[in-house]
Amino acid sequence: MKTQTRITETLAEFLEKAQRPGLLGLVGKTVQKRCQRDLETYFKALGKRVVEMKFEALADPDRGIGAEHAGHAVTMRMHNLLRNRRPLLTALLQVNIISAIETANKISLVAEAEADADEPPVTEYPGMTADQAAAYAAEQVNDTIVGIDATTLESVADAVSAGISQRLGVPGTAKLIKDVVDGMSTWRAEMIASTEMNDAMSQAYLGKLKRNAVEMKQWILGPNACDQCVDNAEASPIPVDDDFPSGDDAPPAHPNCVCAVAGARMI
Repeated sequence: MKTQTRITETLAEFLEKAQRPGLLGLVGKTVQKRCQRDLETYFKALGKRVVEMKFEALADPDRGIGAEHAGHAVTMRMHNLLRNRRPLLTALLQVNIISAIETANKISLVAEAEADADEPPVTEYPGMTADQAAAYAAEQVNDTIVGIDATTLESVADAVSAGISQRLGVPGTAKLIKDVVDGMSTWRAEMIASTEMNDAMSQAYLGKLKRNAVEMKQWILGPNACDQCVDNAEASPIPVDDDFPSGDDAPPAHPNCVCAVAGARMI
């Protein structure tokens, strides 16, 4: 009997987590993981090309190239490489942002609010249309890619410059470059996926709240929430058009933020 009760409780807990909003729910995590896998594939291919460019040769003492000059040389070559790969990254991000929006459209307006048995079922208006989602993704991706490419370029150039400044030679500089490449396809892919997918889901969901005339919203904390996000949650619920204490209208409040926004009832 005890075993059966525990199984029931576990299933209830599972269903509760599955239905949570944003990246906290299972559908949200699925969106994040899909984008992360796509980014890992993109960055692995990019990293392989960076390694093939042999930037560590610039650190050969016999060449007498200074750190600043080497950084400029890397920047020029990396700029062309990233420009040629931009269409692929654009398509990758657009597809995943649209998927995130479609997922947010299906989340209940008051996903975290307690149900009231006396209230009649709410007829929800849909969120973004397919055309609106595509337009939002196209606009959002431009700024996102500028930031991604700038960080990629700077990281590789800094690695080469550091190798020269620290007199690490060719082998030592090659290791610095490899560390940058490995980071792109692991923790950086995860950070970009969680941040960008959360942003797309939160903005789509926030738009759905407004379209359905929901007056209040709340900040739902993710695991290991920072003080900034805790302040946002403690300030909830707030009017749907207001900003939370962090200055954000919805998550994410920072890179890797997996908090979520949900509709709320008046208190």
